[in-house]
Amino acid sequence: MFLLGSFINGLLIMIAGILGMFFRRFIRADLALMMEKAMGLAVVAIALKGIIGPFDTIVMILSLALGVYLGEMIDLEAKMARLADILADRLHDERIARGFKESVLIFCVGGMAVVGAVDGALLNNHDILILKGVIDAVLALVMTTVYGRGVILSAAAVFLYEEIIAAIVYFGISGIDPAVIDAIDAVGSLVLLTVGFNLLHIGKFKSMNYVPAIFVAIILTIILP
Repeated sequence: MFLLGSFINGLLIMIAGILGMFFRRFIRADLALMMEKAMGLAVVAIALKGIIGPFDTIVMILSLALGVYLGEMIDLEAKMARLADILADRLHDERIARGFKESVLIFCVGGMAVVGAVDGALLNNHDILILKGVIDAVLALVMTTVYGRGVILSAAAVFLYEEIIAAIVYFGISGIDPAVIDAIDAVGSLVLLTVGFNLLHIGKFKSMNYVPAIFVAIILTIILP
């Protein structure tokens, strides 16, 4: 069952988020800020681990340049903010906007989601997504104590994102070039790094506008010799 890994990943985020809502009442404002920075350090560490792997430097540079240009033209950051604001208005929680956006970026951007979905589709091996689910659950538990219900809502986005990748691979692709996976991992980790910097309050990156760089990296890896 190629859907199992993404289902477990989303479920673990949801369960951890619900637990986080319970512990949230015991967290002071100053402690919440410190926990946010601690999450930033964890995200930066995960991103750096992905960047260390093999990748084509030229592809990475071109992907970031073209991807950020496209992201700014489309302004994905603003579109995500509007979606999050709608959720915030309906649920009467101002922190939902940031919690949902940051959670979706942290849980969806990066190589583990893609590689795990591909393994599930091609090999019926869900180990990577289950491991990712455990890591995501730890982050979700802490993030929910800071941002609230927006983190729990991100579980649905994670599930759909990984399901779409798995379905495309399962029904339409017999195999994926390892170089493509390396490109996704490297560029995705750089995008994730901007999320970590935002959580640490180092600069102010429009992280969503960097996401197209991942898809540009896939195309460039396929077409360039």
